[in-house]
Amino acid sequence: AILLKLTFKEPIRGAHDGIKTAAVPFLEGARTLLAIPSFWGLMVAATAASFTGYGIGLWVVDFFRRTYELSYPEITVPLGILNGVVYGVGTFLGGFLTDRFGKKHKGAYALIPGLGMLLTIPAGWLSVWSATPAGAFFWTAPFLIGLGIYLGPTWALVQTLAPPSMRAFAVAFMFFVLNLVALGLAPLWVGALSDYFATAQGEVKGLRLALTTLGASSLIAALAYFWTARRLPADWAKATGAAS
Repeated sequence: AILLKLTFKEPIRGAHDGIKTAAVPFLEGARTLLAIPSFWGLMVAATAASFTGYGIGLWVVDFFRRTYELSYPEITVPLGILNGVVYGVGTFLGGFLTDRFGKKHKGAYALIPGLGMLLTIPAGWLSVWSATPAGAFFWTAPFLIGLGIYLGPTWALVQTLAPPSMRAFAVAFMFFVLNLVALGLAPLWVGALSDYFATAQGEVKGLRLALTTLGASSLIAALAYFWTARRLPADWAKATGAAS
């Protein structure tokens, strides 16, 4: 409560008085949101970024077990620290950098997340193909920083681009797509490819190859964010009535 008081500004009372608050029908809401070019790009980017996150997140423990034959405490303690601290740093950087550079150009709210997703590609590959567990944990750090950067700006944009009466719907719609595609398919994708590659390459290399393919979803996310960055200033101005 103290942190909230110190860091958040109270919204202007009555700023949205008179706006309809009735529940938005699903198809009507989806059409409204998908008519915004930046929202399209944002949805593709966030889904692809989440695909990378869910794909590695649900297989990372098994990766360390298979590859380096570590015990569960030897895996989960370092990963817990990395996720709790380093991932948090990435999330903070995403919000801090986009707010700073977004003052001059609103496209920064998508450009910086795109750069973060590019960082996950080499960092992820270096981690997966490291010869030692220490190297794998080391390269997991920049991977998590890059992966954390997109979170704050993405959800801030969802709230900014959506009409005021549809902000809750916009979040629900985004999560619907993310869960359907990223959470629903990413773990299956990695598992299926791991089994496929394992027949010829063995279980260890098979999982490494499967995790390596997540670089493709990171690249798609980065390109979608860059595409969104070009269209964001105009859509931001339409949504807020402010100059881009």
